Amino acid sequence: MRKPFLIFTLLFLCILATGCEVEFSPNAEWKETPVVYCVLDQDDDTTWVRVEKCYLSEGNIRQYSTVSDSINYPQGSLQVSLLAVNGNGVVDSMDFTYTVRDHYEGDFAFDAQPIYYCNTRRRLRDDCYYILRIRRTADNSILAEASTSLIVKTSGTQSIVTQPNDNVPFGFSWTRNAKITWRSLNNVRLYQPIVRFYYTYRYLDGDTHYLDLPCATRLVPPAAETYTIQYSRDAFLAAVADYFQGDTNTKGYPMLFDIYVTMCDENLYAYMHSTASNSALDQGGQVYTNISGGLGVFGSRRTHIYRSVPGDDNDREGVGMLPLLRSLNVGFQ
Repeated sequence: MRKPFLIFTLLFLCILATGCEVEFSPNAEWKETPVVYCVLDQDDDTTWVRVEKCYLSEGNIRQYSTVSDSINYPQGSLQVSLLAVNGNGVVDSMDFTYTVRDHYEGDFAFDAQPIYYCNTRRRLRDDCYYILRIRRTADNSILAEASTSLIVKTSGTQSIVTQPNDNVPFGFSWTRNAKITWRSLNNVRLYQPIVRFYYTYRYLDGDTHYLDLPCATRLVPPAAETYTIQYSRDAFLAAVADYFQGDTNTKGYPMLFDIYVTMCDENLYAYMHSTASNSALDQGGQVYTNISGGLGVFGSRRTHIYRSVPGDDNDREGVGMLPLLRSLNVGFQ
């Protein structure tokens, strides 16, 4: 399964949202409130769902949140399913399996965390939207529900990235800034291009390593058929120098790049945007949710990879990539 990238990673599955679009009082009359996180990506082989409880307590919330029983549903108490819906109604139903995953130490309970998974490889259809449904097994009642659409290619679109390509230099010769252009996809709210820069340690292991360098993001709207960003020479060199600061081991530059364009839908963007300025333990903040009957987010993401972009092999001082990398004094030769 492909690793998540940057802002579209599933790390937020371990964050407990404490607000929503409407006013929510933690001291109101008690009502069971589930917290649900799920992101769909039809290029992943597995879809994961995290379900936990929104808990109430008087006193120190940090002490209460470290008790596993206060945030986790017991095994067998929930049924998690994903429904594919189009004009013909429900055309597919997928049931999720309970498992546990390790969780890193933090403000919340860090025992093994319950999570639900389903093998959805080649089962997520572009012509459908999806309903995530959480039921109580005790009475089969719906505890929480949400819907979202997939991020899909426009009709006839093959390669998403159109520049750089085999006939257009990448631009890392630094006679100009590098440009990345890509075609738009449906249901996208935010694009995040990433340059993957490869390098080798010549005498340590001889293997090829990489460094991911984020570019400027692009928001939708305004809608467009294509989007272009420029990645400056200075920004690229500064990022490389910062990453390798203090590392003077001899390195090689294999003159190869990959371009990643990661993207997310409106639901996931709204959630990330609302949490960017709110602490997870800030009871006064409001966090976006599209979960009916609970809190959290059910959204979509996707990553397009444009592989094996040739790099600049110019060795002319002050212009080519090789002398510029050497000038950073971090071991490039």
